[in-house]
Amino acid sequence: MNEIDNYDDAATLDVFNGEQETPRVENTSADYASPSLCVPLVTPMLNTDREYAQPDVIPEDPYMKLREHVFEVNSNQTCLKEVIHSGKFYDIYKADAWFVAGQDGVTSVVIKTPKDVADKNSDASLRSEIETMKSIPPNGHLVKLLATCTKEGNPTYLIMEFANNGDLKEFLVCHLTRITSVTDHHKQLLSFAIDVAKGMKYLAEQKILHRCLSGKHVLVFHKQGIAKMIGKISNFGYASSVTNPGRYQDMEKKPDYRWTASEVLMNEQFSLASEVWSYGILLWEIYTIGRVPYEAFTEHELIEEFIKGRRLVSPEKCPDNVFNLMLACWKSKPGSRPTMIDVVQDLDVIK
Repeated sequence: MNEIDNYDDAATLDVFNGEQETPRVENTSADYASPSLCVPLVTPMLNTDREYAQPDVIPEDPYMKLREHVFEVNSNQTCLKEVIHSGKFYDIYKADAWFVAGQDGVTSVVIKTPKDVADKNSDASLRSEIETMKSIPPNGHLVKLLATCTKEGNPTYLIMEFANNGDLKEFLVCHLTRITSVTDHHKQLLSFAIDVAKGMKYLAEQKILHRCLSGKHVLVFHKQGIAKMIGKISNFGYASSVTNPGRYQDMEKKPDYRWTASEVLMNEQFSLASEVWSYGILLWEIYTIGRVPYEAFTEHELIEEFIKGRRLVSPEKCPDNVFNLMLACWKSKPGSRPTMIDVVQDLDVIK
């Protein structure tokens, strides 16, 4: 399939319009009755001559000093308490752990472990995820790896910091209604957007592709003394290096196609530009308060819409400059999209 380069008939997908729950394709050609509902992809918004920002300066974190130390613990230093999420191959528990990450006494943690201890493929994949997380220097916008349990005779555990507010999608759907001020509401949404953008920028600097960014894979923390919630990127089970990006069709376990870049679905490799596309979908997810993009579309149907140049419409009450950024992230040509450095700069201006 060939991507279209001509946006004369570009259109957007009106997924949630009034009381209508079924996705509906809206045409933005001149003879359409209500062109205000849709925004075509026509005008680049980014200055390609801009100077790149310097890498973030992250406040000192006590766990950073432990990066070179051994993370390994025994399973008897942990106590599984309750299942937070049960997937096809892995269970994720809230747990207690003793003497991890240089902390005295007990620490509340999250433990990811294979559902079936005899499943060698799942165990190998989790060990690969562990090595990926170990290879990434700690950063305040990524969930912290606290310890691992990989010694023979123990179950394989990936032990991370506990997110006291669950994942971002859950938080948006279940808790954001507590914020009654429109101004505060926008500030918190934008804050989440900036948190994730900085995390993705950091991963790009480390030459890491996440390949599965969505609201379910961003964890929400509330830090004492800080009024706002903080979002951190998690789930590195799909991650790869920039030098070995892979293809969607070759993956045994595939990320959700609705957050996946158009060219990747059309059998091109993952790239830093496809990461930007996924970020744009997450940004839409944030500003729709946890809606599912392209909810009723199959993968094949979605590819057909992408070929026609169609994109999601602006979320209700979303600032124009935020939606323009989403559209920039969804440019058909990967090279025409902003970098994550550009995205962070644009969000800082909006802020």
